[in-house]
Amino acid sequence: MSVNGFEEIWDKDPVHDADKITLTAVSVGVEGCLYMAGSFGGFLKRTSSPGLCFGITAAHYLPESDLSTPVCSPSSVEVTGRLNRLLRYTTLCPTTDRLHINQTKDMEAKSLLQQFRFMDTPSGTLLLDPATEFQPKIGVLTGTRVGHIVASRFGNQQRLLHDYDQRLAALGHDIFRADPSWETRMDWSIFSCDPARYGGNVYDGEAIEQTGVLYPGAEVEKIGRTTGAQNGYVNCFFLQRWHSSVSTHEIAIIGELGRSFAEVRDSGRCVFVKVNHGYQAAGILIGINQKNDFAIVTPLDLILASVPEYEWA
Repeated sequence: MSVNGFEEIWDKDPVHDADKITLTAVSVGVEGCLYMAGSFGGFLKRTSSPGLCFGITAAHYLPESDLSTPVCSPSSVEVTGRLNRLLRYTTLCPTTDRLHINQTKDMEAKSLLQQFRFMDTPSGTLLLDPATEFQPKIGVLTGTRVGHIVASRFGNQQRLLHDYDQRLAALGHDIFRADPSWETRMDWSIFSCDPARYGGNVYDGEAIEQTGVLYPGAEVEKIGRTTGAQNGYVNCFFLQRWHSSVSTHEIAIIGELGRSFAEVRDSGRCVFVKVNHGYQAAGILIGINQKNDFAIVTPLDLILASVPEYEWA
């Protein structure tokens, strides 16, 4: 019943199963997966499928997934991690591992079992199921299914920032002066979304209806799973060396007042650019550089240009 390091990132607060998903700090993940989860980035629509809606997040947080892989929200990591944190203080815990009964934690744990689906698996969390007269069972607690993956891309590509510079210049913004030979990472997954859970691209009570651009010096904002709303600015590009030792040129964002703009669990979140006291959707967060305290963001325009049948909803 130990909670692994990644689960500990997600298990700090009570889990809320939002019927309607908006641009809040919502986790998404592959159903039953306990070692990866990301953040919801926003809703898209597909021109060939009016009436349907889709979501987007970072592809590296939907591991080993193929098209049609089921996606849930909140993620299995989040709901199972929270259950594991509570378990040893509840009547659901086998007596050999139980510490003492805390009524508040006991009620919350039982509520999680009622809200979410428990998947029987060969390994996972061992608990005593109150629905079967406290018979033991092993498995994973998973969030409510949202839909399934319909498109995904993970890899590096040349000319992306160079072509983006041309768009920035046409709009009268400063540019990154990117070389055409530079490679930039594409890291996104699009998944179908149950219309019943569509709450719209709403942030801070306002509908985000337009997309914007990330240019050097632009003021930006995002909300994270545990970091809350964070402000920052587009610094410039930098050379990012990934765990695979492959290097790419990426757009870097620095937080204000010495604060980190993002944490590990924030990948997949939408980054908003501030325009005339409002917000426009401008990028998807795909990682952080902990050594230099940068957040790494892919412009939303580049993602949507690679799948022209989709657009911001």
